[in-house]
Amino acid sequence: MENEPATDVQHTAAPVHTTTIIREKRGSGGVVIGLIVVVALVVAGFIYIRAQDSEVMRDAAVADAAQKVGDSAEQAGEAIENAANKVTGE
Repeated sequence: MENEPATDVQHTAAPVHTTTIIREKRGSGGVVIGLIVVVALVVAGFIYIRAQDSEVMRDAAVADAAQKVGDSAEQAGEAIENAANKVTGE
């Protein structure tokens, strides 16, 4: 046998330390949804107010028309009474 030099090399492994930093996305999804909700509430409120104004205006128009019909009926009644008085001579 030949005299071979010893080749047994012992490697000591250095301790491996890995630091992992996970950064969560801070998306603006919540802010966008919040803005959409606020805009939807404002639009719904505007439509509701407009509908209420429309009902009030419609009610006022109906009341005005009823008043005019009543006035016209009164004038017609007076005209008929005057005509009857002329016919009967009163």
